[in-house]
Amino acid sequence: MDKTRITLQDSTIDVLTKMSDGDPGAFSVCMQLVARGNQIDPDAGMGGLSFLLDMDTLGIYGVKIWVMYKHLCREHLSRMACLLRG
Repeated sequence: MDKTRITLQDSTIDVLTKMSDGDPGAFSVCMQLVARGNQIDPDAGMGGLSFLLDMDTLGIYGVKIWVMYKHLCREHLSRMACLLRG
């Protein structure tokens, strides 16, 4: 059974680091989600961190985040957010 990486004690930078897993593209996407999350989904309970929590629950880290954003969602942050919410 896989465990999530994010804990309640993590700072935002800790969350970004854990989720990006050393991949600079993933780090950039995660930063954008945190920064623009409230604009994309104003009803998200934790703002942009909600999307990172969704990815953590689904086990999507590092290069998988970048591939999801770049190829699956064609570099549209709102598409990625919708996909995570769906």
